[in-house]
Amino acid sequence: MLRDYFRGVGRFTPAAKLFLFGQFLAGISGAALWVLRNLFLEASGMSKADIGHTLSAAALGILLVGVPLSFFMDRGGLKWYLIAGVLAQGVGLVITALWPHSGPVQVAAFIAGAGNTLLGVGTSPFYMRHSTADERPYLFGVGNALGPLAGLVGTVLIWALAHWRGEGLTAQREMLYISAATAVIAAFVFLLIRDEARPEKHEDKQEVDVRQAMKLCLPEFLIGLGAGLTIPFINLYFSGRFGRGPGAIGAIFSYAQVLTFFAFLAAPVLGRKFGGVRTVVACQLLSIPFFFVMAFTLDPVIAIIGFLGRHALMNMAGPVASNFAMEVVPARQRAMTNGLKTVAWNGAWAVSTSVGGWMTTHTKFVVDGFTVMMLATIGLYLVGSVVYFLFWRKAKVMLPEGLAPEAVPAAK
Repeated sequence: MLRDYFRGVGRFTPAAKLFLFGQFLAGISGAALWVLRNLFLEASGMSKADIGHTLSAAALGILLVGVPLSFFMDRGGLKWYLIAGVLAQGVGLVITALWPHSGPVQVAAFIAGAGNTLLGVGTSPFYMRHSTADERPYLFGVGNALGPLAGLVGTVLIWALAHWRGEGLTAQREMLYISAATAVIAAFVFLLIRDEARPEKHEDKQEVDVRQAMKLCLPEFLIGLGAGLTIPFINLYFSGRFGRGPGAIGAIFSYAQVLTFFAFLAAPVLGRKFGGVRTVVACQLLSIPFFFVMAFTLDPVIAIIGFLGRHALMNMAGPVASNFAMEVVPARQRAMTNGLKTVAWNGAWAVSTSVGGWMTTHTKFVVDGFTVMMLATIGLYLVGSVVYFLFWRKAKVMLPEGLAPEAVPAAK
């Protein structure tokens, strides 16, 4: 399997290779948002409810930027959107480090969320534009696998800095500055990409298939609603229930990134053997028992095992699912469709993060506020997975060997 991926990478275009490198650097920078931001804000005196509102502001930035910019991205080059996105991520980190108060931090979260939208919405269309049908599954696989690898590097750096500089506010602020500098370097890498014209021409009057787009977006919305309740607060879960600091939490997240890296590489192989839709749904459903264990356990080792299993399984089918979504829509509508999916996910996230922040403080069930929050997430994951299966069970997903786009039928 790895040999096939190495061969695939050798055939990637220079633009694709530069994009992967820039994406990797942006992922290292983004690790601070994932691992450190909540802990930094809590240490600065913000309540969990205020942190939830901050995370909602990030999702709101994604929601308000996603569809309009994805519309323009379908009609021009992607390069400048990528540069703006990664710079916005860096600006958000700097503002958070300088002014860790409710108002400025929410503005910073909005800016960073908008920047993440530009990176996220542009990624899959960029892969489609700069690859052939044979290269495409490997580009999606490598691109998705670089995310957890970058997260691993970022969390290891946070762990190392925590041991070197300590875990106080000053040290955490320095980590945010370093992450912002990494985002700037990523912007310079994106600047080197040649902004190539679209290789395909399509009729301007081609209409978006709204019914098909909704079938892609509704499961995203349900899963995003569940994820937003819990995932942004996982670091607070380990901090609040088990008393772990930034260094230990960074180490836990590093283990999760290693597992997810290999899971991303293995997902296309499982998709070929068991079918893409079945692979996506099975991975999501298999993650639920691990989440259930996390909800009730008071043993930190069992909690870590539950987190690792949930994280790897829930993210495992990303390359297959992303490739499938891009193949079932016309080339001209890929960024728009990706934008709609992003908005569906983050619109749900914007609502549920505020609810999740409130639940951690005000709902005590069996163990603490995290228990009922995780049970609600499990229910939404279950419904979202079933809906996805019912919508797409008769459709075929792109396999690792590569299929021409016209060979993959849209769901009826």
